[in-house]
This record gives sequence, C-alpha cells and structure tokens, in this order.
Amino acid sequence: MAQRRQQLSKEDYRRKCRMRPAIEGTISQFKQKLHNGKLRVRGMGKVRNSVILMAIGINFGRLWAHSLQDNPGAALLLTLAVLLIVFLVKNLAGKSTELNFEVA
Repeated sequence: MAQRRQQLSKEDYRRKCRMRPAIEGTISQFKQKLHNGKLRVRGMGKVRNSVILMAIGINFGRLWAHSLQDNPGAALLLTLAVLLIVFLVKNLAGKSTELNFEVA
C-alpha cells in the first residue's frame, strides 16, 4: 500500500489523471454519434480511419466552440483555413503524381 501511495503522488500520474475527463468526454460524444452502437463501415482499415476522423471532428468542434466564445474573428479565420486545406487536399488527391518525361 505504501508503494501504491508513492506512485499516486508522482507528477506523471497526476498529469495522466488530469487528461482523463477530456478523454472520457470524447468517448461519450463518440458513442452518441454511433448508430445503435455500430459504425456504418466494415473492415479494420475503414473502421480505424472512421474512428480517427470522428475523434478529429469531435475535437475540432470543441476547438470551434471555444474559439467562438473567445474570439469570433479567429474562429472565422480558422474555418477558412480548414476549408482551404480540405479543398487543396481534395484537388491534389485527384491528380496523378506520376511524372512523364519525354525526350524529343
């Protein structure tokens, strides 16, 4: 018991404990977005990507809500930056990265 109490008083443990509410909140919101507890995709790769993107969306929503409260101008700028990134990624993903060198 004495060893356990020493471990509980270390800063590393306290830092991990401070992260717990944020993680539990994310998991709670994640569960709310599931349809009857199931994802709409199948396969390990698709499920992994879906979960990662959903977590990014949840955290971006939190960032958006926080920035709207503090500075609405920054929130608008952040939105435009994200839309620009999505537009660029979508356009670059559709283009071929193959280089063709022709010798005349």
